[in-house]
Amino acid sequence: MISTTDPLDIDNIITALNKKIEPFTSRRSGWNVSKILNLSLCIGSFRPAAGSSFIPTPAEIKKKMAIVNIRNHNSNDCFQYSVLAAVHPASNNATNPYTYNKFTSELVMTGIETPVALSSIPKFESQNSSISVNVLVYEGNELIPIYTSKFCNQRPHHVNLLLLSKGDKFHYTLVTNLSRLVRGRTHHNGGKTFVCPYCLYPFSLEHCLQNHLPECSQHPAQTVTYPEEGKTF
Repeated sequence: MISTTDPLDIDNIITALNKKIEPFTSRRSGWNVSKILNLSLCIGSFRPAAGSSFIPTPAEIKKKMAIVNIRNHNSNDCFQYSVLAAVHPASNNATNPYTYNKFTSELVMTGIETPVALSSIPKFESQNSSISVNVLVYEGNELIPIYTSKFCNQRPHHVNLLLLSKGDKFHYTLVTNLSRLVRGRTHHNGGKTFVCPYCLYPFSLEHCLQNHLPECSQHPAQTVTYPEEGKTF
C-alpha cells in the first residue's frame, strides 16, 4: 500500500511504486514486473480528535462532581485551560477561562495547532517537561482511556483529561477526582479508591495498585469489560 497526502498526484504515486519494485527485483527474486493490471485509488478524510469549544457536561458525569469543565465559548483553547486548571487549581470561578488567562504564557505551544489534537499531546509533553497528560473518553456510559502518557505520575504535574464529544465537536475537561469519576466499577463503597491510569480499574488499597502497575503499564491504554451475569462460561 502506498499512502500520500495528495491522492491526485499520480506521478508521485507511480514513482513511489517503482521505488518499491526495484529493490524487490534486485534481490534476485526471479520475478519481474511486466505489467500493472489494476490500480485502486482509495481516498479518505483524516479528522483527528481535537478539543474545540465548550460542550456541556453530561448529567451522569456532572453528578459525580469529579471534573472541571472550562466554559471556553469563544475559543478552542479547552486543552490549555484544562491543563492550567490542574497546575493552578482555583477555589473560585474554576470554570471561567479568565481565571487562567494570566498563566497561559507558562505553556510552550510552539508548533502545536489549536484546537489541540490527540496526536499533538506527545509533542506538548516534550515541550512542557513538568507536565504529563492522560486522556479519557466517555462513550456508551463507559470511560475509556485513549492516551496514556509514558511519563505518567513521573512529573510534578500529572493531568487527567476527559474528552467529551457532541457530533463532530470535541471538548477537553479536567478530571479533578479520578476515584470519584470511575466509582461504580466495583462493589467497593468505602470511599477513595486507587485507580490504574492504564485500565481505570479502581483498587481499594494502594499497595494492590502498586502490585498491579508493573504488569499493566507494559500495555497501551485499555478498557476492561466483564461477561454478563449468567454468561460467565
